[in-house]
Amino acid sequence: MTTPAGPPQRRPGQSSPPERPAGESASRERGARRRDGTAFQSLSWFMARLLGVYYDIRVHRPPDLLDSPAGTRLILMPTHQSVLDPWLLINAFDRGEWRRLVPVRALATQTFEDGFLGRIRPLLKLLYRIAGAVVLPPRAAGLVSLHAKVRELIAALERGETVAIFPEGHVRTRTGPPISEFAPGVAHVHRETGAPIVPVAVWTGPERLPRRRFYIRVGRPIRVPPELSLHAATDWLRRRTIELYELAAPDQH
Repeated sequence: MTTPAGPPQRRPGQSSPPERPAGESASRERGARRRDGTAFQSLSWFMARLLGVYYDIRVHRPPDLLDSPAGTRLILMPTHQSVLDPWLLINAFDRGEWRRLVPVRALATQTFEDGFLGRIRPLLKLLYRIAGAVVLPPRAAGLVSLHAKVRELIAALERGETVAIFPEGHVRTRTGPPISEFAPGVAHVHRETGAPIVPVAVWTGPERLPRRRFYIRVGRPIRVPPELSLHAATDWLRRRTIELYELAAPDQH
């Protein structure tokens, strides 16, 4: 029978460690919250609600999504349609749920094609830092192993946190397919941690005034069959996401 872990025992004659002043402890806590993005992400819930001025956001999701044994130790796997997706997706959760989830450690790229995102690269890097994102190495860094790219996400899940990975790896263009090919990062993180995966499909509906509809369909947490190879597991996850799109009514596409 195991016993609950208690405070470490001091040897005879060993002095107690000095207590940190209350101000120093509070300062350290505020610094930690800045580094992991908790403070910024908490404010992001209100920012996400403001997007409802432009978008008519429709959410379909299991009401008991966070009530599984895994709790908030989840891998969110949303598709990617616009640079606003990280904020639009927050609308899938009420304020209490979002406070339980944060900090959400999202995998972010710092390699952008020429265009608008390339011109605001310094601003995006600053945003990544204050949001606590896990940033992929740039292409100029050369060959980097898959495990090295997602090591920080694995560590976050081991701490019981939530992570988010956009498996398409880029914003999908309007002329592209409904879902691009998936990268193997989600499947690898799942294998290393055993954390359930939550597939999320997002898309915009036909142009309507005064607001354009934005759909978020969240699936139930799933686990990849263990006998699948990494490539097969990645394809299996993509098919589960396609099924979410197929559940939508024809007039929602």
